[in-house]
Amino acid sequence: MATNVERALTSRALVLKRLAERWEGEFVDIATRQREVPRYWHDYPSLLAVVSLTPSASPLWRRAQQGSDLLWLDEWLTQPTVLRWLNQQQSPEQWLFPDPTRPEIALLAIMPSSEQRFQLVAMLDIDLLIDKETTIAEQAFALSIGHDNGEMINLRSLSLPSSIHEGTPLSEKTLTLPGDSALHLSLWPRGPASFELGNFIAAGVGISGLLLTYQLVLSLALMAARAQRSMELAKAKEALEDQHRIQAMIARDEPCSATLLQICRLLEHQNPQWEVAIWRLETSSARRIELLSASLPAALQSDPSLNESLMRLANELQFSNAPPWHGASTSRLQKSFPGCYRNMA
Repeated sequence: MATNVERALTSRALVLKRLAERWEGEFVDIATRQREVPRYWHDYPSLLAVVSLTPSASPLWRRAQQGSDLLWLDEWLTQPTVLRWLNQQQSPEQWLFPDPTRPEIALLAIMPSSEQRFQLVAMLDIDLLIDKETTIAEQAFALSIGHDNGEMINLRSLSLPSSIHEGTPLSEKTLTLPGDSALHLSLWPRGPASFELGNFIAAGVGISGLLLTYQLVLSLALMAARAQRSMELAKAKEALEDQHRIQAMIARDEPCSATLLQICRLLEHQNPQWEVAIWRLETSSARRIELLSASLPAALQSDPSLNESLMRLANELQFSNAPPWHGASTSRLQKSFPGCYRNMA
């Protein structure tokens, strides 16, 4: 925290030092200064007033954002303590907190060159500089800044319990500024009142969003799994019903042709890419009795070449112990009808 405050003060002093160097050298005319200063009011709100001090120039050139700040500056530039502070300047920059009634106001004197004795004096609001123009975040702690003439940032404005004012700060540091001025920084706990629900709204909204997203994804996954399971159960139920239907046909001693045709339909329903056909053959002479199929084209069923090939296959199977769909005879059937054999059982 002290490092951030020191960096803010150093950065503002560097900006004003560059301004003083331009005014001392090239840009010395009044019109240039009058055009340049309003830009600093806009870019650096903590800069309340500036005055140019040159031994050969009379009267002094000065500008301020508000008339009250200009009156304050005129009053304090005539005070003996401030005049002595200006006349005894040896370093390129020096700080002073002259007014105990306005402890947040600081005077910064910039002297680019000791030979010409040109001085640029700036009136700064340190409270505004730290609060508005920097990224110092107090969050769970309260920062108190004071000097020999008072406190710039007062703990009483933070509505802390009286026990905290009377206790010991968490951390203290003295920041020495050029010109024998010093800032006393202390860090205090904000107390239980600062840890309210409002401080965690952003985190709560983010966590709630993540939880809702997780619940949504989980719900969609469960719905998809349930739908897939329902489809599988429906298919299993349908296949079981088909099997019961075939068993019932056998139990009722219905014609063999009707039962075999129902088996063809069941196999094709379970495997839509299949075309199932059953040939009933006479075992003694391997003569075809009938061909049963629910989807095989009629032209193929009556094709003489197919029937001839099937007869030769049946004759070979009669005298062979090989499985029905292995061996040379099956290969000859596949070569004879390559288009239909691939999808036909």
